[in-house]
Amino acid sequence: MTGSNRFEKGFTLIELVVALGVFSIVMMIAFGAFLGALRAQRVTFAEHSVSQETRFALEFMSRQLRVASQDGGGGGSMVCLDASNSTPRVFDVGAGEIQFLNGREECVRFFFDDGTGTIRYENPAGGTAYDLTSPTGVTVESLQFTIRGNTNADDEQPRVMINLTARGLGGEEEEAARLTTQTTVTVRTLDLP
Repeated sequence: MTGSNRFEKGFTLIELVVALGVFSIVMMIAFGAFLGALRAQRVTFAEHSVSQETRFALEFMSRQLRVASQDGGGGGSMVCLDASNSTPRVFDVGAGEIQFLNGREECVRFFFDDGTGTIRYENPAGGTAYDLTSPTGVTVESLQFTIRGNTNADDEQPRVMINLTARGLGGEEEEAARLTTQTTVTVRTLDLP
């Protein structure tokens, strides 16, 4: 009886190795799930950051664009826009930039700064440019403005379509956060001939 009790009280080496193997597999699965959830959380935070940055920039630009006024409409002289084109119009558009008179009759320019990957805002007369997107939080990859109804002779209300592509900065998860958005802004002031 003493011999058989001795074998029944403990674990064999094989049982211990099998239990350790099963425990290791369960822990690897749990650790993999934890890392996957952590990565998903980082991507979600990065997407939220990119979304906030672009939403702020689009809203700021949209508010200014809605109250834009025609330049050169009264006496024919251009205050803000390129004077080489003497047609009274609301906007001047270039590659990644737009310039116009805002509601306070101030010259405003929004542009994509390729060097810093930001959207910038300036009054060309004042010369100081301000970032609308953070150079440390998001990289703007492209900014395009498409204009319709820019003059009062075209029988269309002036409107601007803004296309913006941005991505997060940082590690692999943050760079995976990419956002492409488009919005259209119609000028509130009636464009009557």
